Amino acid sequence: MTTTAASGSAADIRSLGGWVTYIRGRLRQSWDAWILVTGAPGVGKSMTANFLAHKIDEAFTLDRTFWSGRSLIWGSEIAPPFSALVWDEIIDGGLSSEAITRENRQTLKHLITGRSYNLATIVCAPKLRLFQSFLKEDRAEWWIHIPARGVATFHHVIDWNPYPGAKPYYKQKFTLRRIPMPPAEEEADYKRRKREWRTLYHRDSEKFVKEKTDDDKLKVNVERLARKLSWLPTAVDEYAAAFPGHKGSLKPWEKTVRHRLSR
Repeated sequence: MTTTAASGSAADIRSLGGWVTYIRGRLRQSWDAWILVTGAPGVGKSMTANFLAHKIDEAFTLDRTFWSGRSLIWGSEIAPPFSALVWDEIIDGGLSSEAITRENRQTLKHLITGRSYNLATIVCAPKLRLFQSFLKEDRAEWWIHIPARGVATFHHVIDWNPYPGAKPYYKQKFTLRRIPMPPAEEEADYKRRKREWRTLYHRDSEKFVKEKTDDDKLKVNVERLARKLSWLPTAVDEYAAAFPGHKGSLKPWEKTVRHRLSR
């Protein structure tokens, strides 16, 4: 069974630009994209994943980099369509064929049903065999291997065998030899976030998701209140001009509201 993508054939892709165009086109046609990144520890998987995420999604930030299955699901639910996400450290982050946990089951369900989000998700692990079978055998159309720092080989699956337990066949398409280093401040921010995750949350995704959800609710409430009050300064001026007995002066509460909104 030869694979054909939603946005056309990938047979002619021979460059990073063509690959990025292909992924973006796939997302625009009500599909998603799961991209596997492998390589030895310290070889630059995270650096490569963030570089590719920036290429796919110009609005990508480190806020869309996650270290657990549960936090990735949460991020997928709030990310706008056609965004890129990075799931780093999957072995520490709850994706294991041997571990039958609640988070593992939720993550597997997300893999099965996540197409509706129209997202490109880049997933990092040291070896291809460490990815859950459903992801590498049924969902990931692209596999990128990092043999050395700054080098990436892009492979495309050309056959998904319908028989249970059969492995897909990935064919190398092209090699990218000059992956630029991220800006120093971005690399430092990434290391800080990763250290924070390991220190504060480790594998406690529930705590991370709860804190992030509370922050989002607070932000939404503040924005909603600001929109609701935005009419007040104009309304006060109109009120002062409409009633002669008001003499154009503001009442104490009107002065307070106007002062706060003008800051």
